[in-house]
Amino acid sequence: MLATDPESLRLAAAEALSELGEPDSEARILALLSAPVPSAAARALAVRFPGPSLVPALEAAAKGGSDAATAALARAGAPGVAALATLVKDDAHPDVADAAAFALATVPGSAASSALSALVTEPSPARVRRAVRAGVSRLARLGTVPSGISSAAKELRSAKDAEGRFLAALLPAVSSLSDAKDAVADADPLVRRAGIMALHAHPAADAAPVARKAIPLESDPELLRGLVGVAARGIDGTLAHDVPIPTSQLAVWLGEDPGPSAAVAAFVLGARGGPSANGHVARALEADDLSVRAAALLGLGLSADPGATQRLVARLLEPMAVEARRVAARALASRSDPAAATGLAMVSQLDADPEVRAAARRKGPRISPLLSGTEVGQTKVVGAGASVLVRPTMQRADGFPLALLPDPDGFVLAFRLPAGETRLTLHATTAPPSVPAPKAPLGVSPTPKGKP
Repeated sequence: MLATDPESLRLAAAEALSELGEPDSEARILALLSAPVPSAAARALAVRFPGPSLVPALEAAAKGGSDAATAALARAGAPGVAALATLVKDDAHPDVADAAAFALATVPGSAASSALSALVTEPSPARVRRAVRAGVSRLARLGTVPSGISSAAKELRSAKDAEGRFLAALLPAVSSLSDAKDAVADADPLVRRAGIMALHAHPAADAAPVARKAIPLESDPELLRGLVGVAARGIDGTLAHDVPIPTSQLAVWLGEDPGPSAAVAAFVLGARGGPSANGHVARALEADDLSVRAAALLGLGLSADPGATQRLVARLLEPMAVEARRVAARALASRSDPAAATGLAMVSQLDADPEVRAAARRKGPRISPLLSGTEVGQTKVVGAGASVLVRPTMQRADGFPLALLPDPDGFVLAFRLPAGETRLTLHATTAPPSVPAPKAPLGVSPTPKGKP
C-alpha cells in the first residue's frame, strides 16, 4: 500500500526531484528539515543529496556526532568545505574534529588542503597529529600531502607519545614502498605496526612480497596476523605467491571464529587447497560468520585445486545468503575450467539475484575475483578496559577480509577499498603490551559505510 499522508508525499516528491537533479529539490529538502522535529527520512535525504543551502543543517548534525552528515559536507561544495574547516578545529569535541579532518582529506582542491595545512601551524599537539593522519589519507586517496604536513610528521619522530611516533613512521611509509620495507623490518614494534598498515596503501604486487619476506621473522602475534593479511592480497593460486604460514596455524585462527583472523585464514586456506587445507575449508564454508564463509568462497576462486570448481558450483545450487552467492558467482567466473562454464551457464539463467546472474555471464579471460579500488576508510575503536583491545576487521565489498591493526590511539585506516559497502566487525581481545588500549569511539566516515 502506498503512503498518502502529506509528509510521505512531500518526502517522495523531494526524493524524486533530487534524483532528477531538479533546481528546486534542495528547497524542498530544506522545507522538510524546517519542521519542529525533522523526520529521520528528511535528514537522510539531506545526507544523500547535500547542497549549499543544506550545509547549516548538516553542520549541526555533524556537531551532534553524525559521521554521515560530516561525510555529506565533503560533497556540499565550497560551503561544505568551509564548515569542515571550522569543525576540524573543535578541540572540545575531538571525535567531531577527527571526522572532519578525514572528510577534508577526501576533498580535492586547495581549500580543503589549506584547511588541513592550517592545523600544523597551531601550537596544539592534538591538531598536528590530526593533520598528519589526514595527510596520510589524502596521500593515499588523492596522491598529495598538504603543505607543511610532511615537515610536521618528521618533527613527530622525537615525540614522547606513541601516537606521534607512529604517525611519523606511517606517512613516509605510505609515500614510499622503500620506507615501508624499512619500517616493517625495524626493531621497534610500533614502527613495524606503522609499516604494516602502510603496506595496505601500496599495490598488492608490491606489498605482498614485502609481507611474505617479513612473516618468518615476526615474533609479535598481533603483527604476524597483520602481515598475513597483507600477504593474502597477493595470492593468485600459485605456490610462489602463497602465504608462508603453516596450515596448522591458519586452522587455529579459523577455530577462533568469531575472531579477528578467522576470515583471513578462511581465504588463505580456500586458495591453498589440497588435502591438508580442504577439511578446514569445509568448516569455513559452514561458519556462522558470513564474512568467513564469503572469504572461503573467494579463496576457492583463486585456488589451483581442480576440486574448487565443484565446491563453488555446489554452493551456488544450495540456499545461501545473497551476499555469499554474489561472491561465489564472481569466484566461479574467475575459473577457466569447463566445469566452471557449465555451472555459470546454469546460474546465469536460474538465479533470482541480478548481480549473481551478471557475474555468471561475465566473458573474457580469467580475471581475479578481487576488485581494485582507490577509496580510503577511517574508524576509531574503543577499548573495554586498560588491558582490553577492540581489534577491528573489515570485509570489503568484494568479500575480501582485511585484518587491520589499530594505531596507539585506536585509529584504523583502510586503503585501496573497492566501491561498495565495507563492513566493520569488532573483536575484543587482550591488548598487547606494545599498544595501549584505544580511548574514544568514532564511527566510520565517510567510506567505508557501516557502524562499529
